[in-house]
Amino acid sequence: MDSKNKSNNYTSKYFSSIESKTIEGYSPDSRAYFISEIIDSETIMIHGGSNKKEEYQQIDIFDSSTLEWKMIHEFSTLDPFFIFDKKLSGHSSNLVNIKGKNTIVIYGGFDGKFYSNAIYLIDPENFLFQQVDVRGDKSNNSVYPASRSYHSSNYDPEENCLYIFGGWNCNITAMMSKNFLSLWKFDMNCKNILYNYNYLAFMWEQISLENKSNSMISLRGHSSALLLKSKKLLIYGGVIGFTKFSDKIFEISLLVWNILIFMIIQ
Repeated sequence: MDSKNKSNNYTSKYFSSIESKTIEGYSPDSRAYFISEIIDSETIMIHGGSNKKEEYQQIDIFDSSTLEWKMIHEFSTLDPFFIFDKKLSGHSSNLVNIKGKNTIVIYGGFDGKFYSNAIYLIDPENFLFQQVDVRGDKSNNSVYPASRSYHSSNYDPEENCLYIFGGWNCNITAMMSKNFLSLWKFDMNCKNILYNYNYLAFMWEQISLENKSNSMISLRGHSSALLLKSKKLLIYGGVIGFTKFSDKIFEISLLVWNILIFMIIQ
């Protein structure tokens, strides 16, 4: 193609690029490992991420109707002494329902020095932040999931809970512990409490998995999907250890880990 006819917009069989607009000259930096959520029919929120040199903390909003970017400059919090300045990459987010209100739940991530296992809530209407205290495993209140990034997180609206699997923490010395094999359930059934703005009775629960045919492996950077009808968690791809990549599909169903046999249809 003649360079004179090149455009920032192009269309292929599967993808179309768009040229976004800026408000007062602002557009977000190039980055990876951020989170994104559709907070209404036309608005997408992204938070954090990394460009390998630094981690980001700001929230950027993309309006798909006007193709404009906007940065949220100031964060509101429930605590006037709490300033949300957390830089995070490799964290996870889910848009959930808590006491009838849409809320974004953020878990884990890496801030450039340390890994996190904190839970943050964001009100998508006003970007009000709240860090919440969470009770440990119901069988042992001192047991919590390890700090991590590059895990997967899936929301079950029927049980109002998250399922957290896998991840990575290079500050843990044992190689096999760096990828997290455990499955954690984050229970958000806040009974007999008020959402605004009192203590939220959230709880972690570690789920024991039966390893069928010794197929269970630890992963990071994988993708996952929760099938609500069959209550199966499907996991694909990811990194094993430092360099080995997985091309398998696993399912977690009724606390049993299986490897799926699949065919390529041409």
